[in-house]
Amino acid sequence: MENSSHLSRRTRREEAPCMQKNMYVSRRMAWYSLLLAALVIILAACGGESNTATATSASTNASTTIVGTTNTPSAPSPTPTPTRSVPTPTPTPHRSTPTPTVSKPTPIPTPPKPTPTPKSALTMVVTITTQSNGTFAFSPQALNVSAGTTVIWNNTTSAPHTVTGSSFGSGTISPAGSFSFKFTQAGTFAYHCMFHPYMTASVKVS
Repeated sequence: MENSSHLSRRTRREEAPCMQKNMYVSRRMAWYSLLLAALVIILAACGGESNTATATSASTNASTTIVGTTNTPSAPSPTPTPTRSVPTPTPTPHRSTPTPTVSKPTPIPTPPKPTPTPKSALTMVVTITTQSNGTFAFSPQALNVSAGTTVIWNNTTSAPHTVTGSSFGSGTISPAGSFSFKFTQAGTFAYHCMFHPYMTASVKVS
């Protein structure tokens, strides 16, 4: 009986350190487990926060994209400014330069030369007339001519007459008749009418 009690005491004494050691190990294991659990929780918390941040960032980006796509009004497209069509210039045909024509000077009109008045007419007329008193006469009675002049006597009366000079004579000149003579030499030539001796006249040739 004593031996058994003594053995049990001894056993208890031997078991006490083992139990203490086991308790120490258990406590350490419990501390390690708590530390490990705390570390896991911390890591889980950090991972969750990063995931949450990532998810939040992704959702924020998505919402931003959605909001930008859906809610943000699209900027009005600029109205195209009408482009003015520049008219194509019509090519101007090249005109050949005209050869300048040398203008001829306008000739100065030469004033017509006046017809020289002959010193004496080539033909002169003497009229045999009836005067107001009924007598006859040569008109003009004195005639000046140049050499080469022809004198014509016209009888405008109703009576016959003659033109009689020293170097020429007409014979009878009937009414409405005539006689002509060309004086070629200078001098004074007197004449008369044989039917009417008072009818006298002269021709001066120069």
